[in-house]
Amino acid sequence: MKHSVLAGVATFAIFIPLLCCQSDTKKDDTSICSQLANEANEARVEELAGAHYSCSSDADCVVATFGLTCADECEPAARAVARSSEAALRAAIEKVEDTTCADFTQQGCQVEVSTCTPARGIPTARCTDAECQVQYK
Repeated sequence: MKHSVLAGVATFAIFIPLLCCQSDTKKDDTSICSQLANEANEARVEELAGAHYSCSSDADCVVATFGLTCADECEPAARAVARSSEAALRAAIEKVEDTTCADFTQQGCQVEVSTCTPARGIPTARCTDAECQVQYK
């Protein structure tokens, strides 16, 4: 009898820390998810900041959407960029998707969707003051 009580206490003593650690791990998962989403968004912002926007006519510009599956977006990052830089920018954003967003998904993270204001219309690319800009129709 004495042996079974001790075995029960030992099992219970092992079980309590497991409950504790599972709870802490869940908190860390949330932190990891937020960190990965922030990293992906920051990488996208850096890539967009480094893109070329100079133009001499509307034909030099193109509207491109640079959304990420691991970032909450009301409008998926529609930008007017120089046509000459679109492919490189897409490749850079795709790399973020394939690395950081892939980690986000592997961690079991889900995007927390916020309430969004409806789109302002259809985005079009215009060359304004020698810079590609999005205008909505």
